[in-house]
Amino acid sequence: ALAGGASPAPQPPQHIGGAERVQVSLALIDVVVVNRHDRPVSGLRRDDFDLLIDGAAVDPESIESFEEICAEPVPSRGYSHPPAAAQARVEAQAAAGATPRHFVLYFDFDQMTGAGRGLALRGAREFLAKRLEPADRIMIVAHRKDLRLIRDFTSDPELLISGIDDLMNDNSSSTQEAIEAWGDLADVSRIPCMPNGDCPHRVSAARVFGAAEQVRARRSLAAIEDFLPSLHHLKGRKALVLFTDVLRDEPGIEFFSLAKVTPRSQYVDIADEIRHLTREANAAGVSFYTVHASGLVGDTSEPFRDTRGNEFVLGQRVIKTPRPQQDIYEGDRVDPAPSFEAIRAGRDSAMAMQAALAAGTGGRALQQTNDVGAILDLARQDLSCYYLIGYHPASTAGGDRHSIVVRLKPGAVTGERGGVSLRYRPYYFDISTDARRRGIMISALRTPDLYPGLTVSAEAFALAPTRAGRQVLVKVIVPLDSLLLAPVDESLREGSATVRGEVTRRGEMICSFENALPLRVSGQAVQRLVYETGCILEPGDYQLSVVVFDLATQEAGASRSILSVPPSPAAGETYLSEVTLYTRDPEAILITSGTSGIGHKETSTGAGMIPRAQRRMRSHEEALLSFLLCPRAGVTPDKTHPISVRRTVRGDADQVVGEFRDVMIVDAPDPATNCYQITSAIPGGSLGSGFYRISIQAIVPGIGPPIERELDLAVD
Repeated sequence: ALAGGASPAPQPPQHIGGAERVQVSLALIDVVVVNRHDRPVSGLRRDDFDLLIDGAAVDPESIESFEEICAEPVPSRGYSHPPAAAQARVEAQAAAGATPRHFVLYFDFDQMTGAGRGLALRGAREFLAKRLEPADRIMIVAHRKDLRLIRDFTSDPELLISGIDDLMNDNSSSTQEAIEAWGDLADVSRIPCMPNGDCPHRVSAARVFGAAEQVRARRSLAAIEDFLPSLHHLKGRKALVLFTDVLRDEPGIEFFSLAKVTPRSQYVDIADEIRHLTREANAAGVSFYTVHASGLVGDTSEPFRDTRGNEFVLGQRVIKTPRPQQDIYEGDRVDPAPSFEAIRAGRDSAMAMQAALAAGTGGRALQQTNDVGAILDLARQDLSCYYLIGYHPASTAGGDRHSIVVRLKPGAVTGERGGVSLRYRPYYFDISTDARRRGIMISALRTPDLYPGLTVSAEAFALAPTRAGRQVLVKVIVPLDSLLLAPVDESLREGSATVRGEVTRRGEMICSFENALPLRVSGQAVQRLVYETGCILEPGDYQLSVVVFDLATQEAGASRSILSVPPSPAAGETYLSEVTLYTRDPEAILITSGTSGIGHKETSTGAGMIPRAQRRMRSHEEALLSFLLCPRAGVTPDKTHPISVRRTVRGDADQVVGEFRDVMIVDAPDPATNCYQITSAIPGGSLGSGFYRISIQAIVPGIGPPIERELDLAVD
């Protein structure tokens, strides 16, 4: 077996069980209604709202569901509905248990200065230590080059605080890019402009730094986009609290402003990525609550002020210069004013990004404050009381964007001087079920720890070498009780799933597979689904990611493991491979595809010999032991000089308890692999329970002493 254990996660996934599944045919619109004091308004009814889609009023018959979700009492004086009724609802909800409020604390360390990192972690820790409530379900996610699940949804303050403490003590979560940007800015600022004011050399330098910042921004946005589908299954409004301070809607604007050009004019643009991200957030019902993580303490423009006329601070460096007479750079003479304006442009661009993400998803942006943890209070307020409108679109799920307008009818709320305001996402996409499934599966491949809905594991086995690499058999296992199988009659159950997998190496796709799996299971003895496919891989280490999607429940499960492919035998040596155990497992249904290229038959019958990662079997099972014998180049057996293979089974006290018939090989090896595939059949019931040692001896003419290998076999 090649696949090792899955890469360790900071905490095993613990998604909340029993979460209500979202009906994918509905557009669920969550609406927060607040009064002029920014307090939630409760007690409203379906008839109090008007819904407009693409500017046209929606027929009330198209609103299939309406729900008020208020987890705590809200002052109701002045509302049109009786306070007693609202209070009764609150008491009933409290008796049934508070409605969970789902927050994600998302720390994008790739897009955070040192000041922002410290302030964000301290602010989050203070909230968790002092203001966490039982209904709050918090997930902690960190992004630094890749995405890490620090804590899954939980209300346990000790568990959450320990996760924040781990991040505080983890220096690998710090990034140098934001720190090095100070020096990069100084380098650009020293490049002289032309007498006519043009700055072509600065433009070239700015383009280099801006392009690098664009790559980091795209990586960050893609990570969030990959993450969002994992929240789709949670009902109602979800808050993603995004901590960042240098993720900008115009990457590299601070450099380009020094060069007197715009990022877009230099083909640095992430507008499409921002649109894709807000689309995915709205599809998953997630609102962004953004915060400028460095607050006021990290106002990075202040060090550029020329307070003494002859020096200014750039990071940890003090640059002394005569006061220039004009706003250009000549040699070592540096005017801090343009740098001051450049860094402010960068900060303003970061704040614009935060505001855009919040506005585009119906959330809120918090800026110009050092209490960055207060963004969590704002998110909780919105999650504590809102209305969920289920609208059934009349469109054909073509992926089109549709604008949303929600209004309160006149008289719905009375006695509120200054009126009320509503927050909701401004649009939705009528994404088809297939498109949503593909999005979830791609997300699960990228972030498997976030998809524990189905139990999925994967293994891989090295087979024969070829000129292109080793044949590798990939095996995916899913317990059938993880899948929804509908009963057809007393003994037959049916269901459908899709499996998708990727084998990658240093981020590059090497092998991929996807297959629909129609399931027909007869009897109750079958407990596992086994799917097999094949890849041709060069020797080395790979990442194997697999996702299985249940079409009935719209739920996914995923796993990721390390796959190590051993090198192929050298042409000048004779090779005897490891031995793989195959068993005919009556508790498994087997489906294979894409295995003909690795020498295995494809089957949809549900039966077959299945490889095992461990050489362990049950006594009643029919089994095979399989291995490769690859003679060195130039060896040509014949009837006079055959290759002989002897196999002996020993039990307790090393006593011989069985022998297989000797294999006498006189034919040439397989031309594609230059190997012989040798199998040893073990009939069911032929070995009693216990531990056995099997010896293999191959005598190859012309190579000297026999080649030997021993292996252990456990029988239960």
